Amino acid sequence: MTEPQQPTEEAPFVIAPAKDDEDDPIIWRRVGTTMVAAAAAAGSSQPTTANSAAGTATAPTGPSARRYHTAVLHRRKMVVFGGSKASTEMLNDLYTLNLDTLEWTQVEASGTVPTPRGGHSAVVHSGDGKTRMLVFGGISSSKQALHDMYSLDLDSFVWSAVPTTAENWPGPRYQHAVAANDTHMFVHSGAIDLKKYQTDLWQFEFASNTWSPISASNPPEHRAGHFAFLHGLELFIFGGHTADGGFTYLSDLHRLDLSTATWTPLSTQGKIPFTARPVPCITIRDDHVYVFGGYDGATKMPQGDLLTLSLKDFTWKAHELWLDMSQHLRMAAVGSKGTLPTPRYGHAAVFDKDTDTITVHAGSGSMYLADVIQIVLPELSQGEDESAADREPQR
Repeated sequence: MTEPQQPTEEAPFVIAPAKDDEDDPIIWRRVGTTMVAAAAAAGSSQPTTANSAAGTATAPTGPSARRYHTAVLHRRKMVVFGGSKASTEMLNDLYTLNLDTLEWTQVEASGTVPTPRGGHSAVVHSGDGKTRMLVFGGISSSKQALHDMYSLDLDSFVWSAVPTTAENWPGPRYQHAVAANDTHMFVHSGAIDLKKYQTDLWQFEFASNTWSPISASNPPEHRAGHFAFLHGLELFIFGGHTADGGFTYLSDLHRLDLSTATWTPLSTQGKIPFTARPVPCITIRDDHVYVFGGYDGATKMPQGDLLTLSLKDFTWKAHELWLDMSQHLRMAAVGSKGTLPTPRYGHAAVFDKDTDTITVHAGSGSMYLADVIQIVLPELSQGEDESAADREPQR
């Protein structure tokens, strides 16, 4: 991939290719944000880090441009951590975006702050009266794959390192795929470096803070830059890339039955993403998976479209996106057809099921981005099943 440039001006509009016929086009909008005073963690004025790494400067209206960071949703706030500012400059700063006021706050967290990293994973878990964000793995500024784990209390903003055990602990990796339910987090594959990949599958039990490997039959090819999601007792992975025989991009779908520990390759139909779609936000609603953006390994181009995968018949569908012009024209429900969001990969995103809105932050394409956009999904008609969305926690 060509290293993107730092942003100097707003990226131009991109005209969308023809899509499937849409009875109900999906609206997206650019979001103007503001920055408020930094917030300190409870009971502390200065953070400490595992290796005394410093924080980074911020743009006037929010975090600096970045990619391969993470975001989780907590109490209508998007919590953003870390990422890559350049190919060898990683970050370990922490921000929240209030989704009601669209205000960014840089959080001065206390405790043992993770070292700077990108390509890590983050999930949210609530239990014992606390809600925490768990950060695992990633790659350092010296291009070393990591396998440490940290827990952030999302109410007090205090970091702590999760103790390691040499006997049962996943090896170093970045751009691995992660999915979580109420009891476990699942980690699949990931890269050690540009030529070596992990081939394993691990589960982390939240209640005991312990890891255990999963030995499953008929496993898919090892990979990185893919995505994973849970649907009931089934774990799915899609796409990514592998280094065997050269940098090869993948567009295959696999399903793991967690009750039998058996992998099954699945055939898909429709507008199948041509190659890898490394994306951060996997939104499940009405038995459909929503995927925004990513990187097309065949064209070597970032993407700015929205796709869905039906979990009933495994059909991919591309959706028409309309730019919301109401803020500019001072009119309600005005859309501009044929304009896509700035194409990107390595972005971070969350899904708010109360407002049916995907909020996307930063990423990179031809340049590193620092913007925020929102995609508003159509309301479910009466009788449509939201059970899948209720079951699946969002990354």
